[in-house]
Amino acid sequence: MAGVLAWMPQGLAALLILLASWVMWRLVKKAMGLAVQRADLDPTAGNFLLTLLKYLILSIGLITALGRLGINTTSILASLGVVGLSLGFAAKDALSNMISGIFIFWDRPFVLGDLIEVGGHYGRVDRITMRSTGG
Repeated sequence: MAGVLAWMPQGLAALLILLASWVMWRLVKKAMGLAVQRADLDPTAGNFLLTLLKYLILSIGLITALGRLGINTTSILASLGVVGLSLGFAAKDALSNMISGIFIFWDRPFVLGDLIEVGGHYGRVDRITMRSTGG
């Protein structure tokens, strides 16, 4: 019981860090939504930036919370780097699709709402993500 009581302040601090990062993400999401509208930015670019910021903010919050719990985040991040490299070689086709998604975002051959034809099929672009274009 004494061990649990000694651990509770760090656990509570970690939960507060996670909550704060989630609240920060919600605030940034709202602010970015307004900024995208005011800047008349392409919706595809806005969605890409929002996704990037979401993962950045929540990842920093998670790493900070784990560090607060006394977990050595340096070794975890190094291990994740090795795992990521291994998975990268294993999932080269999926990574190829993601890189293609970046090029589609960068070159903008089509944007949301465009009507396109691929392989004899017609459709409208409803969303563009890193791995796919949906219609």
